[in-house]
Amino acid sequence: ALELFQDKLGPDHPDTLTSRNNLAMAYLDAGRTEDAIKLHEANLKQMELKLGPDDPSTLTSRHNLASTYLNAGRTQDAIKLFEAVLKQTESQLGSEHPDTLVIRNNLAMAYLDAGRTQDAIKLHEANLKLQESKLGPDHPDTLASRNNLAQAYLTDNRTQDAIKLHEANLKQMELKLGSDHPITLTSRSNLAEAYRRAGRTEDAIKLHEATLKQLELKLGPDHPDTLSSRNNLAVAYLDADRTQDAIKLQESTLKLRESKLGPDHPHTLSSLMQLGGSYRVARKLDRAVPLLERSLQGFKKQVGPDHPYTLANERLLAAAYAASGKPDAAETLLRESLERARKRYGPTDVNTVQALASLASSLIEQKKWAQAEPILRECLAAGEKTQTNDWRTFDVRSQLGGSLLGQKKYAEAEPLLLAGHEGMKTREAKIPAQDRPHLAEAAERIVQLYESWGKKDKAAEWRARLAQPAQPPR
Repeated sequence: ALELFQDKLGPDHPDTLTSRNNLAMAYLDAGRTEDAIKLHEANLKQMELKLGPDDPSTLTSRHNLASTYLNAGRTQDAIKLFEAVLKQTESQLGSEHPDTLVIRNNLAMAYLDAGRTQDAIKLHEANLKLQESKLGPDHPDTLASRNNLAQAYLTDNRTQDAIKLHEANLKQMELKLGSDHPITLTSRSNLAEAYRRAGRTEDAIKLHEATLKQLELKLGPDHPDTLSSRNNLAVAYLDADRTQDAIKLQESTLKLRESKLGPDHPHTLSSLMQLGGSYRVARKLDRAVPLLERSLQGFKKQVGPDHPYTLANERLLAAAYAASGKPDAAETLLRESLERARKRYGPTDVNTVQALASLASSLIEQKKWAQAEPILRECLAAGEKTQTNDWRTFDVRSQLGGSLLGQKKYAEAEPLLLAGHEGMKTREAKIPAQDRPHLAEAAERIVQLYESWGKKDKAAEWRARLAQPAQPPR
């Protein structure tokens, strides 16, 4: 259809521009992100020449391109466009116009992806206040805005604030739309995820299981929302140390996505990666490594080498390599991944922080203490800006102390080790089951510190703490 419009009407005719936009959207739905970007970029260029940079249709085109950049992991490019569109829309339509609110919401989502959590929260709070006053507390746009603010709070580890908003939203949706409406079920799933992040794993599982059952009845077993619900339940099972239940669910989800979407769709590749990660947790490394290598190649082809999905896959594959006795392969992969994350996203972005943490852990496991130290310092500095209250930031602090301990810098190591362990202990309920050994490792480092330092009484005190039976997280 696009070729026909171009041949008959020309490349800049309104019908051609509409057709090109529609094809770009179809490419995006099919996971062909780069093809979608090329079409949106071409459309925007034609509209700027034909209609001018401030025409409403040009602004819509620019907004669509920004959204596609965000989907492709090109967060900074998306933010630049969203900010420009928001400024122009506010000037033309005012700060309270529905179109302005949509663009402000999408900019907030981009800020969240970029690790600019406080900027995202500020925009979401402003949007929600406006919508509650103009549209009422139970208008669909208000409910969507409240959900997005709750998700931002969750990213900021304000789990109780997130739960409060999600519970209020779910109540409104059940009254407004009914208990089995798809949007209500999505709200229930988001509340379950907030419970999981707050360490209320059993509450999360109960809610996820009920939601999945309703989605299967309402939408069918292979609907995208049903498949996402299956994935969320599997993650909760992993947190509860129910690895085999997670694997069973992920295997069936992968099969459904391959049948529904094909083997190369990003959602299928995501299922492949998640199943490989679960196999690694279950120590089924002969299955984990081939799946993770396959999904990595798929992500590189479909979304590019710098996309967050690709970087996450590399971290999981490196962990599988290390568990398989291939630390050199793991370290090489993580160094290459970090270099790309730094270049693409900058030093404090969450993608860079995660890459730093994974490389640092690899170096610590290999007892490369001096090499690990600068990586850990960079990681801690970035984490303290973007993930202040996250248990993983305290884990990095403990590992930094461990790198100094390995270099016999005992006095410098002590406060880091103590603060790291204390921060993780305080947040123990939020540590997933597969990551809880990190807490015991943090305590072990303190024992090693005092033994190596010749402080036998303190070493004995911490050894006694380790001997006490662990209390289940509440």
